[in-house]
Amino acid sequence: MPRNRFELILKFLHFNDNNTKAPDNTDKLYKIRPVYDLMVAKWRDLYDPGEFISIDEGTLKWRGRLSFRVYNKDKPTKYGIKGYILCDSDTAYCWNLDLYHGQGNTLRETVIGLMDRLLNNPYSLYMDNLYNSVELSEELLNTYQVHTCGTLRKNRGEPVEIRQVGDRGHIIPRFDTVSRSNGTVMVLAWQDKRTVRMVSTKHDKSTVEVERFKKGGHGEKEKIQKPVCITEYNAHMSGVDNLDQMLSYYPFTRKTIKWHKKVVFYLIEVALHNAFIVHKLRHDQPEKTLLDFHLAIVKKLCNVVDKNDDSDDDSGDEDPTQPPARVPKHDPRESVDRSLQVPTGPKNGTMLGTGTSQDEVSL
Repeated sequence: MPRNRFELILKFLHFNDNNTKAPDNTDKLYKIRPVYDLMVAKWRDLYDPGEFISIDEGTLKWRGRLSFRVYNKDKPTKYGIKGYILCDSDTAYCWNLDLYHGQGNTLRETVIGLMDRLLNNPYSLYMDNLYNSVELSEELLNTYQVHTCGTLRKNRGEPVEIRQVGDRGHIIPRFDTVSRSNGTVMVLAWQDKRTVRMVSTKHDKSTVEVERFKKGGHGEKEKIQKPVCITEYNAHMSGVDNLDQMLSYYPFTRKTIKWHKKVVFYLIEVALHNAFIVHKLRHDQPEKTLLDFHLAIVKKLCNVVDKNDDSDDDSGDEDPTQPPARVPKHDPRESVDRSLQVPTGPKNGTMLGTGTSQDEVSL
């Protein structure tokens, strides 16, 4: 496809018919609704996550005018379009995505909506302190049989003894823990450099010995006692972070003044990442890297077939329905008259035609 035609198609690219939009339709994602719903539904249908899943938010950079653009001064991407993501903790497969567009859902409704058909199954859900609360943990376990674990903010239903840890007059020694449990939910406060509060329906207050680098120890290590819920939270909470890392390797989102184009390109990036994970699980000899998988997809879309599977030759069979490639009838270099001798300029910096014998040009 010629470049100009590609740019023309990209310029007028739409994903929904604006003329058919009802006057009372207030859906802010109307421009991408068909593609968005189709892709997310396919992600859920084609994959069943493992036992450990995680929920976190991601931000697609966007500084243009947009009614549901968000701002967070603590994030590397301060302005953008926020999405709530549910990932498989082991493979970083994006199983569900909820784009924030000002719908006004509570955090509980967001978590329940992301879980979808995973509810009423023995999953272990890991979340940070934005979502967690004692009430939500009890509901997920008692109603939907889903265990939860994650960090906890103050005033999220924890006992007073846990809330006061770290305050003046309630300092505990470093690496000590204070825990409370009602038989269903365990809430724990662990003192490190800062106070870390955890809520879990899967763990107790037991600790495990871990080894880490000592601060200011010039490479020395120290052994400390850390609660098991914190070690497992660190191990299984990185699903969304790993997804963002994989997407950052080979991005193809480009700067545009149309927000819906950038969002759809982001969805395609996530779809390629998910397809790569499914490809590795269902094939005995999958593509080695994500880049190899991207190249294989591009070759397939361009009808480029390798002649030998064992070679790196990218040439393919010609399509008889396509016109032959335009080949020049002669080499343009052959039309140059070799008898014309054009000398280079003098080494002393004198311009040609100064009258000296060395600067004359003769044909």
